[in-house]
Amino acid sequence: YHSRYVFFLFSTYNTFCQLKIGTVPLNFSCRFTDCFEINLLRFHVKSELELENSMQLIDQFPRSKYAITLKFQISLDKLMSLPPMEEMQILFRKPLNSAQLFQLISLHKVIYCYHATVDVNWAELKQAMEMISSEPRERTVRLCLDSSTVSNWLRLEGFSESSKAGDSCRKFQIELAKIPDDYDNSLLLRNKRCSIKIDRFRWDGDSFKKLVTITN
Repeated sequence: YHSRYVFFLFSTYNTFCQLKIGTVPLNFSCRFTDCFEINLLRFHVKSELELENSMQLIDQFPRSKYAITLKFQISLDKLMSLPPMEEMQILFRKPLNSAQLFQLISLHKVIYCYHATVDVNWAELKQAMEMISSEPRERTVRLCLDSSTVSNWLRLEGFSESSKAGDSCRKFQIELAKIPDDYDNSLLLRNKRCSIKIDRFRWDGDSFKKLVTITN
């Protein structure tokens, strides 16, 4: 039984080490890593087999922290059953709904949905903001959303091209903290304890997806 192309990083004390295993037995990997006190295990997985092997390595280090990059079309049931991660990067394109997004936020410290379509409306995105704002633990989620959708949502809250930094919307207690300028074209909003950053923002919208980062 072999761990094929398992790739992971680990931190020993203050040192970061990288270990790439080609076709060595998984039990050798476990024995080898057992020689270290590992702070963070970071996995890059491309298949069900690599995911299974990664979970076995996680079982070897119950006191460690974990991070994972998912590069294949994992089933949603398995995605929702993964243990809490310091960071989860989702690189597949399977759609996620709002309930699944909320569950991931409750479990994992940092979530990057770079390619996955997150099917949320404005009310649900505001719910995610409220959830992150009230979360006592550190939380960050990064989504890719249509530019026109984001600008339309902000207009619903009363913001427009003429809005200035410091303008606020009492209904949602959201403040426009920064507007795009010649040096940084991101838009920054604040809601209670969380901030919302929208990269490469344009009010007129364009055909590109925008990275929306919500963090507390």
